[in-house]
Amino acid sequence: MATKGIEVNELALESPAQKSPVSEQDLHSSPVFSEKHIQTHTVDGIELDTPPTPPQTHRNVQGRPEVFSSTIVEILCIFLMALATMLESISIGALLVALEDVSAAFKVDGGELSWTLSAFSLGTGSSLLIMAGIADAFGRKKVLLAGYGVFALTSLISGFVRNDIAFDVLRGLQGLATGAAVPAAIGILGSLYRKPSRRKNYAMACFAAGAPIGFVCGLVIGGICAEFIGWRGILFFLAIIYAIACIGVFFVVPADAPLTLKEAKEKMLVQDYGGAFLCLTGFTLFVFAMTQADAAPEKWNTPYIIALIVLGGVFIGVFVVYECYVPTNPIMPPHIWKCVGFPICMACSALGISTFLGTNQFFMTMYFQKVKGTGPILTTAYFVPMAIAGVCVNIFAAMTLHIIPGRILMIMAQCGFLGASLLMAFTKPTTIFWALPFPAEILSVLGADLVYNVSTLLTINSVGEELQSRAAGIFNTITMLSAAVSLGASSSIVSTKIVDEKTATKQEFNDGYHYAFWFSVACAGAGLILSFFLKLGVTGGDEKLEDEESE
Repeated sequence: MATKGIEVNELALESPAQKSPVSEQDLHSSPVFSEKHIQTHTVDGIELDTPPTPPQTHRNVQGRPEVFSSTIVEILCIFLMALATMLESISIGALLVALEDVSAAFKVDGGELSWTLSAFSLGTGSSLLIMAGIADAFGRKKVLLAGYGVFALTSLISGFVRNDIAFDVLRGLQGLATGAAVPAAIGILGSLYRKPSRRKNYAMACFAAGAPIGFVCGLVIGGICAEFIGWRGILFFLAIIYAIACIGVFFVVPADAPLTLKEAKEKMLVQDYGGAFLCLTGFTLFVFAMTQADAAPEKWNTPYIIALIVLGGVFIGVFVVYECYVPTNPIMPPHIWKCVGFPICMACSALGISTFLGTNQFFMTMYFQKVKGTGPILTTAYFVPMAIAGVCVNIFAAMTLHIIPGRILMIMAQCGFLGASLLMAFTKPTTIFWALPFPAEILSVLGADLVYNVSTLLTINSVGEELQSRAAGIFNTITMLSAAVSLGASSSIVSTKIVDEKTATKQEFNDGYHYAFWFSVACAGAGLILSFFLKLGVTGGDEKLEDEESE
């Protein structure tokens, strides 16, 4: 037995980890060489650090996961995951083009109308971390099915409501369903493609492509429905799409690990309920106040708006401190913030996405409809180039993430956001589409898709398989909440310049929207400055090293 123990020790000392020594600090701070790559094994009473045994469900780093019987099944699974990223973009895109009809149906405008979109982002942002923890604990496929199912059901019900408050509540529930589906989908992909590789880059690029494609599909659906069958048809159509998606997920996506009743009870006992309460309360109060300020009697000077902002900020601050020191199983693992580049990457993502989802997409649509006077169909046509550009950008990202450092891609993304905002800030009622709005759309998509690819890969490569959904929840929480805050802030800025939307002229609308785009310029400029300090290299590019690690 002693001889056998010595042989094992010699093998352990000759491991790849010994050939390429890495300091403990580097292991804990690197997004690629994170804690998941080193495991401690005890042999004859001696602790040895060795690489983990490669997953048995993978042929090799670059090969197809063995859980898929064919490449077609693999592609179908990735498509079903991409539908999660489409949840928000297709829903917002569809209602954006029909906002005029929604406004007329519920007799609301300005800040009250923006709740049609903000309620969704609020529901998504406030539930992402909670749902991500549930997905990691009880099964990602189960949570994904629940997310798609709830979205389909609430879409169906909201198509019948006649009250704007009830409609906004249902939109919030749709956002909650999205908050469940997105981290679960990313967690599924992260567990299937466990190590950085080109195949993982391709899968994540396809996943990210769901956002721009979903947005334009939403515009097409919204335009056709609003023009020919009524805007409520949008909601019925979305209900059908995600009801079918539920069936697809049930049959195609690999099953979760079996979970006994005893195990479920044990996991229920260790959930971070305190963090969930603080997170939900803080973000709900803060984003509600930011969004509602435009519709409040005295705008930002309204007492309850000030009180809610302060309370929300306090709850968020307590949540951050609580997560760092109290729970043993936090919904926001604090060690992820120690990974190289992660904090700056999240800040850049928040600033960039706030311009894309929070301001530019909403006010570009308003520009076409209020200033240019276009109907739903023509507005849809104006946004079609975004889908084509989105596909191209994601192909570019998939082919270059292992060649071009993430820092350079992030700088390119922020330049895209900045350029798009600047172009729209100089539009006039007489500006033709191809002169400024068209390149602004292309630059917006360039920024959004590069940010999503870089940030998602960094996030899921920073943690072990058991925390994939929670890590994804952190990234998506930051982006969704920044979008909601940005939309609320920009809407408030515009409302100070457009006093009465019913009597405003095209020029007054145009001038008012310029203030929103200049707000985006400020956000994108800050993101660009931060991106120069980002420390992030290539991902999935060193195939030789990966193959050595998998042996």
